Amino acid sequence: MSLKITKIEIRKFEKDNLRAYVNLTFNEELTIDGYKIMNGKNGLFLASPSVKSKDGWKNFIRLSKELYQDVFDRVMEDYDKTSGSGQDLSRESSSDRESISRRRR
Repeated sequence: MSLKITKIEIRKFEKDNLRAYVNLTFNEELTIDGYKIMNGKNGLFLASPSVKSKDGWKNFIRLSKELYQDVFDRVMEDYDKTSGSGQDLSRESSSDRESISRRRR
């Protein structure tokens, strides 16, 4: 089974390095809330849902480098569409999009 992003929700929330909260739905069955678009020293990145523990921040979700890059590209494509508008974005992905497990050429 391959994972396909079927819905992306972006809520802008600019404070310090935080730019937006992101919820992702895969295959219309699995929704992961709590991703964050952050502005780091090397630019924007997508932070996984995490919780602070006595040993520091711990991620709930770990993605392979390939899967992270595919998810990041899709989220940033939608985030860029909201940048000038000041609007949040919630949209279903089109059915003809490739599954995110497929490598980009």
